[in-house]
Amino acid sequence: MTKKRILHITSSLQMGGAEQLLFQQLRFLKDDFEHHVICFHGGPFFEKIKELDIPVYHLPYGPLFFIRFYRLVKKINPLVIHSLLWFANFCSRIVARILHKPIICAIHSPCNTNVGISRIRSLCDRLTMRWATYVIIVAAHIKDSPLYVPAHKIEQIDNGIDVRWLHDRASQKKVERRARLVLGTVGRLVPIKNQEFLLKILKELKNAFSSIQLIIIGSGPLHDLLLEKVQGLGLEHNVTIIADEATFYYPLFDLFFLPSHAEGLSMALLEAMSFGVPSFVASKSLYHPIIVHNHNGYLFDLEKPHLLIQMVKKVLGNEKMKQMIRVQAIKTVVENFSIEKMGNMYKDFYHKLGNF
Repeated sequence: MTKKRILHITSSLQMGGAEQLLFQQLRFLKDDFEHHVICFHGGPFFEKIKELDIPVYHLPYGPLFFIRFYRLVKKINPLVIHSLLWFANFCSRIVARILHKPIICAIHSPCNTNVGISRIRSLCDRLTMRWATYVIIVAAHIKDSPLYVPAHKIEQIDNGIDVRWLHDRASQKKVERRARLVLGTVGRLVPIKNQEFLLKILKELKNAFSSIQLIIIGSGPLHDLLLEKVQGLGLEHNVTIIADEATFYYPLFDLFFLPSHAEGLSMALLEAMSFGVPSFVASKSLYHPIIVHNHNGYLFDLEKPHLLIQMVKKVLGNEKMKQMIRVQAIKTVVENFSIEKMGNMYKDFYHKLGNF
């Protein structure tokens, strides 16, 4: 029986949550469909996907970019197009419209840039989003952002992770502990991820914990600026900024932080929780799609850093509380955010669209 051909189109295959999600989805569904991937920027996931024996095409920007993109999609001739990240979503909707292909546009964040909302991008979405067959959102609160499609075209599929694979992968490399207390965060080094906030928190915590280290895992345009901030605060011996696979570091973390101004459904948070790492997540309200405050993690207000510092000290001084959080964090991921749950929903969706 001929497998249905699915074309995944992404702006990037660099280290990031959306890219990790795509890789895990392809791992889970590689035997069910004939997958192809087009990316505009390469990165570590390019080789990882190739190792799955899935064709990957790197299409760099240039004067004839859109023509080359159109021709490549036409040549692959997919039954269904699944796009992710803003520019790939935008370009894919246009080509899908021209070629009369059903298309799923995945929205992973309530913001359409790394710094917030772009009015130009919003206008482009307003003009073209109606051409999407369906829009997949990864968390309910993304519906609160303008999506420019009727409600019947919006479907929610929560992100999921492969806990067994993740833990097996982590065991392949042991990272040396350099401090008694290790704090961690994972994300692109861009304004919306707000890693600078943690430097200020670390400065205060250093007064209470002499042997402390913050590991920031990610790459991006703010790398050099963050290093300058580290030096300015006198934290050179307490902060490590590294562009490495986060999987190997989760077992090392004593606490995990997500200080982002905005998130969809963070893969890094799910991964950290799967290792039982107590997690502190910035939130403007007590509602969060993953964290239930004081049950499986902690929520904090970016405008009240002093309360976060108090919370961290309290948690570190209460082993019974930490153990309860560890257990509930793992339980949350296993029961609600598994790769099986997410993968099977996408499988059903692809079959549904393949019959259009």
